[in-house]
Amino acid sequence: TERRALTTELHDRVGQNLTGLSILLQNIKALLSEETAKSLAAEFGDAQILVQDTTRHIRDIMAELYLPELEDHGLAAALEIYAERATSRANLDLIVDLPDTPLLLPSDVRVALFRAAQEAISNVLKHADATQLEVSLERENGRVRLSVADNGQGFEPGATSQKETPSW
Repeated sequence: TERRALTTELHDRVGQNLTGLSILLQNIKALLSEETAKSLAAEFGDAQILVQDTTRHIRDIMAELYLPELEDHGLAAALEIYAERATSRANLDLIVDLPDTPLLLPSDVRVALFRAAQEAISNVLKHADATQLEVSLERENGRVRLSVADNGQGFEPGATSQKETPSW
Protein backbone atom coordinates (compact mmCIF):
# COMPACT_ATOMS: atom_id res chain seq x y z
CA THR A 1 0.00 0.00 0.00
CA GLU A 2 2.82 2.38 0.88
CA ARG A 3 4.67 1.59 -2.34
CA ARG A 4 1.51 2.22 -4.35
CA ALA A 5 0.96 5.55 -2.56
CA LEU A 6 4.57 6.61 -3.12
CA THR A 7 4.35 5.67 -6.80
CA THR A 8 1.19 7.75 -7.15
CA GLU A 9 2.85 10.73 -5.46
CA LEU A 10 5.90 10.46 -7.72
CA HIS A 11 3.66 10.31 -10.77
CA ASP A 12 1.32 13.10 -9.73
CA ARG A 13 3.83 15.52 -8.26
CA VAL A 14 7.26 14.87 -9.72
CA GLY A 15 6.04 13.63 -13.09
CA GLN A 16 3.80 16.62 -13.63
CA ASN A 17 6.52 19.03 -12.51
CA LEU A 18 9.00 17.49 -14.93
CA THR A 19 6.50 17.76 -17.77
CA GLY A 20 5.84 21.38 -16.81
CA LEU A 21 9.58 22.10 -16.67
CA SER A 22 10.08 20.65 -20.14
CA ILE A 23 7.26 22.79 -21.56
CA LEU A 24 8.58 25.86 -19.76
CA LEU A 25 12.05 25.36 -21.27
CA GLN A 26 10.52 25.10 -24.74
CA ASN A 27 8.46 28.26 -24.18
CA ILE A 28 11.46 30.23 -22.89
CA LYS A 29 13.51 29.13 -25.88
CA ALA A 30 10.71 30.25 -28.23
CA LEU A 31 10.69 33.73 -26.62
CA LEU A 32 14.41 34.31 -27.19
CA SER A 33 15.76 36.23 -30.12
CA GLU A 34 17.22 34.12 -32.89
CA GLU A 35 20.76 35.16 -31.96
CA THR A 36 20.30 34.45 -28.26
CA ALA A 37 18.58 31.14 -29.02
CA LYS A 38 21.57 30.08 -31.15
CA SER A 39 24.07 31.05 -28.46
CA LEU A 40 22.12 29.14 -25.79
CA ALA A 41 21.18 26.15 -27.96
CA ALA A 42 23.65 23.80 -26.27
CA GLU A 43 22.48 24.78 -22.77
CA PHE A 44 18.81 24.33 -23.69
CA GLY A 45 19.64 20.98 -25.29
CA ASP A 46 21.49 19.87 -22.15
CA ALA A 47 18.59 21.01 -19.96
CA GLN A 48 16.05 19.09 -22.08
CA ILE A 49 18.20 15.95 -21.97
CA LEU A 50 18.51 16.29 -18.18
CA VAL A 51 14.73 16.61 -17.83
CA GLN A 52 14.19 13.58 -20.09
CA ASP A 53 16.77 11.49 -18.19
CA THR A 54 15.24 12.47 -14.85
CA THR A 55 11.77 11.57 -16.13
CA ARG A 56 13.03 8.16 -17.27
CA HIS A 57 14.72 7.57 -13.89
CA ILE A 58 11.53 8.47 -12.04
CA ARG A 59 9.55 6.04 -14.24
CA ASP A 60 12.11 3.30 -13.51
CA ILE A 61 11.88 3.98 -9.77
CA MET A 62 8.08 3.89 -9.95
CA ALA A 63 8.21 0.54 -11.76
CA GLU A 64 10.52 -0.83 -9.08
CA LEU A 65 8.42 0.48 -6.21
CA TYR A 66 5.10 -0.83 -7.37
CA LEU A 67 4.16 -2.96 -10.31
CA PRO A 68 0.38 -3.11 -10.74
CA GLU A 69 0.85 -6.29 -12.77
CA LEU A 70 1.91 -8.09 -9.58
CA GLU A 71 -1.51 -7.52 -8.01
CA ASP A 72 -3.55 -7.62 -11.21
CA HIS A 73 -1.98 -10.56 -13.07
CA GLY A 74 0.20 -12.40 -10.56
CA LEU A 75 3.85 -13.08 -9.90
CA ALA A 76 4.77 -14.75 -13.20
CA ALA A 77 3.39 -11.91 -15.32
CA ALA A 78 5.06 -9.27 -13.14
CA LEU A 79 8.40 -11.08 -13.32
CA GLU A 80 8.19 -11.33 -17.09
CA ILE A 81 7.28 -7.66 -17.52
CA TYR A 82 10.02 -6.49 -15.15
CA ALA A 83 12.65 -8.77 -16.74
CA GLU A 84 11.67 -7.65 -20.24
CA ARG A 85 12.05 -3.98 -19.28
CA ALA A 86 15.39 -4.59 -17.59
CA THR A 87 16.86 -6.68 -20.39
CA SER A 88 15.72 -4.26 -23.08
CA ARG A 89 17.47 -1.38 -21.27
CA ALA A 90 20.65 -3.42 -20.90
CA ASN A 91 20.44 -5.11 -24.30
CA LEU A 92 20.44 -8.63 -22.83
CA ASP A 93 18.80 -11.75 -24.22
CA LEU A 94 15.99 -12.93 -21.95
CA ILE A 95 14.96 -16.51 -21.35
CA VAL A 96 11.87 -17.06 -19.20
CA ASP A 97 10.42 -20.26 -17.87
CA LEU A 98 7.29 -19.15 -16.07
CA PRO A 99 4.01 -20.96 -15.42
CA ASP A 100 1.09 -20.22 -17.71
CA THR A 101 -1.41 -20.38 -14.87
CA PRO A 102 -1.10 -18.02 -11.91
CA LEU A 103 0.41 -19.45 -8.76
CA LEU A 104 -1.98 -18.96 -5.88
CA LEU A 105 0.34 -17.40 -3.33
CA PRO A 106 -0.32 -15.06 -0.42
CA SER A 107 0.36 -11.39 -1.20
CA ASP A 108 3.37 -11.15 1.13
CA VAL A 109 4.99 -14.19 -0.53
CA ARG A 110 4.39 -12.77 -4.03
CA VAL A 111 5.93 -9.44 -3.01
CA ALA A 112 8.92 -11.09 -1.30
CA LEU A 113 9.66 -13.28 -4.32
CA PHE A 114 9.26 -10.34 -6.70
CA ARG A 115 11.59 -8.13 -4.61
CA ALA A 116 14.19 -10.92 -4.48
CA ALA A 117 14.04 -11.24 -8.27
CA GLN A 118 14.30 -7.45 -8.65
CA GLU A 119 17.46 -7.37 -6.56
CA ALA A 120 18.98 -10.33 -8.39
CA ILE A 121 18.21 -8.78 -11.79
CA SER A 122 19.62 -5.45 -10.63
CA ASN A 123 22.84 -7.18 -9.57
CA VAL A 124 23.10 -8.88 -12.97
CA LEU A 125 22.73 -5.52 -14.72
CA LYS A 126 25.22 -3.77 -12.45
CA HIS A 127 27.92 -6.36 -11.95
CA ALA A 128 27.74 -9.44 -14.16
CA ASP A 129 28.71 -8.07 -17.57
CA ALA A 130 26.27 -10.65 -18.94
CA THR A 131 24.68 -11.02 -22.35
CA GLN A 132 21.85 -13.30 -21.20
CA LEU A 133 19.43 -13.38 -18.29
CA GLU A 134 17.24 -16.31 -17.36
CA VAL A 135 14.27 -16.11 -15.00
CA SER A 136 12.30 -19.18 -13.96
CA LEU A 137 9.55 -19.89 -11.49
CA GLU A 138 8.10 -23.26 -10.61
CA ARG A 139 5.90 -24.82 -8.00
CA GLU A 140 6.57 -28.40 -6.99
CA ASN A 141 5.57 -30.44 -3.96
CA GLY A 142 4.09 -27.41 -2.16
CA ARG A 143 7.21 -25.30 -2.67
CA VAL A 144 7.99 -22.42 -4.98
CA ARG A 145 11.38 -22.05 -6.62
CA LEU A 146 12.45 -18.77 -8.17
CA SER A 147 15.68 -18.71 -10.15
CA VAL A 148 17.54 -15.77 -11.70
CA ALA A 149 20.65 -16.77 -13.63
CA ASP A 150 23.02 -15.12 -16.07
CA ASN A 151 26.03 -15.94 -18.21
CA GLY A 152 28.16 -13.17 -16.69
CA GLN A 153 31.60 -13.11 -15.18
CA GLY A 154 30.72 -14.13 -11.62
CA PHE A 155 33.00 -13.62 -8.63
CA GLU A 156 34.89 -15.50 -5.96
CA PRO A 157 33.05 -14.87 -2.67
CA GLY A 158 36.21 -14.89 -0.52
CA ALA A 159 38.46 -13.03 -2.98
CA THR A 160 37.94 -9.49 -1.65
CA SER A 161 36.80 -8.16 1.66
CA GLN A 162 34.35 -5.33 2.23
CA LYS A 163 37.19 -3.15 3.57
CA GLU A 164 39.14 -3.44 0.31
CA THR A 165 36.18 -2.44 -1.86
CA PRO A 166 34.61 0.84 -0.72
CA SER A 167 30.94 1.19 -1.59
CA TRP A 168 27.76 2.83 -0.48
